Amino acid sequence: MNALAEDFWNANTARTASSKLRVWESHWGFNVSEKKKRKNDQSILSELAIKLVGMMMIPSAGIVLFLPGIQSHSSGVAVVQAAMLLAFLAVGFGLHRYADRGFRMKFQVDSARSEIRIGTLNAKDRFCVRTILKVDDIESVFIVRSKEPSKPGQLRVRMKAGTQTVPLAEGSEHSLVPILERIILTLQPTRGRNRRVRTKMTGQFIRASFG
Repeated sequence: MNALAEDFWNANTARTASSKLRVWESHWGFNVSEKKKRKNDQSILSELAIKLVGMMMIPSAGIVLFLPGIQSHSSGVAVVQAAMLLAFLAVGFGLHRYADRGFRMKFQVDSARSEIRIGTLNAKDRFCVRTILKVDDIESVFIVRSKEPSKPGQLRVRMKAGTQTVPLAEGSEHSLVPILERIILTLQPTRGRNRRVRTKMTGQFIRASFG
C-alpha cells in the first residue's frame, strides 16, 4: 500500500477551504469524523426530518381503516386493506431506521485488525459501520485536489480489485495530508511505526513514504 496526493495544496487553498474534520485517538488506532455544528447542522436536521416523516406514516396506517368503501367484508377488499397497512408500516419503519443511521461521515483506522471501517454518525453520535476495507485489499490512499480553491479536497482509497475508489473524507488539503500520513503509519507493521512518514512532490503528485 502506498499514498499519494494529486496536486498539493497551496496557500490560497489553505485559507479558503477550512477544515471540517475532527480527529481523535483510540487504543486500536484513530477516528476521523465530520464536526457537528452547534446550530443548524444539516445532517442532524435531515435525520430529524426523515424520522418525523417515518413516525407520522406509522399511525397514519390507521387511516386505511376509515377510507370510504373499505369497511366492506369482501375478501378482495380485506387483502387490499392489509397490503396498504403493511405498506404504510414498512415505509414508516424503513424511513426511521434509515435516518437513525445518521448522515455525518466517520471512519476508523484500526491497526489491531488491519482495516478501515467507514460509516456514519447520527445525532446521538452513534456510529453505524457501512463498509469495512481490509488493508490487504487496498492498493493506495490518496488526496484528490479540487480544481476550485474554495471547495474541499477528497481523501480516497483505491482498491486492488478493479478501478474502484472509495471516499473517506472531504476537507481542506492542508488538513487531509496529516490524516493521509497517519493512515499509512498506523497500518504499517508494528516494527515500522517508529519510522517517520514524509510527503514528497514528484511531478503532479505528493507521495507519502518513510524517511
